[in-house]
Amino acid sequence: MSISVVIDPPADARSLGTVAVTRCRDDLAENPPAEVSILNGMKAEAARQGGNAIRVIGYRMGLTVKEGCYHTMTGRAEMYRLRG
Repeated sequence: MSISVVIDPPADARSLGTVAVTRCRDDLAENPPAEVSILNGMKAEAARQGGNAIRVIGYRMGLTVKEGCYHTMTGRAEMYRLRG
């Protein structure tokens, strides 16, 4: 199933809630995860929950030492079921 990325969902779109996806790197020398990796994760979760579109709310980068995960990137999106 193809998942669309929308800026403004149509008025008849049904919201399925929000999704947050976090990816991390376990080596401080590596670059943080790429946005496309987060976007693909949000699309996959939307499809799993019956959605066919997402509206990206935003991305946040961070650092943590929790469980060997240093560079992190989290993306949040609203999931939708578009008619048609």
